[in-house]
Amino acid sequence: MKRYTWLIALGTLLLLTACDWETSDNGNLDGFWQMTDVDTLATGGHENVKEQALTWSFQGRILEVRQATHKGTPIYIFKFSHEGDVLKTFNPYLNNRDMEDPLVEDVKDIEPFGFSALSQQFQVLKLTSSRLILQSPTLRLTFRKY
Repeated sequence: MKRYTWLIALGTLLLLTACDWETSDNGNLDGFWQMTDVDTLATGGHENVKEQALTWSFQGRILEVRQATHKGTPIYIFKFSHEGDVLKTFNPYLNNRDMEDPLVEDVKDIEPFGFSALSQQFQVLKLTSSRLILQSPTLRLTFRKY
């Protein structure tokens, strides 16, 4: 019996040293967010976009944006950094394995998700476990967390 215990312990040790544990240090930002409201800063305009099902999903250093209700709609993948009250998104790619995930070259493709530039900086106005408010130079985006 002692021999089996020793073998199990050795196997567990080898398994743990062979695997890299990837963790995320994004805190409350990690997870699946639905955009609920868009405010246009220049005009004071407001639009409720909850029914459009525009989602942002953060994990590790990757941001995925999509329209969740329509199958076959494009999915975009960004790299991002979050430091203090600044969120920067950059290098947007179209998630399309048939075309080797081409780099997005036209900002119009990602405008419906609140972007006005291919590399975008947002001020994080609010970040809790259930609510996120981001502000770019032109828009304020409000999200709820799922």
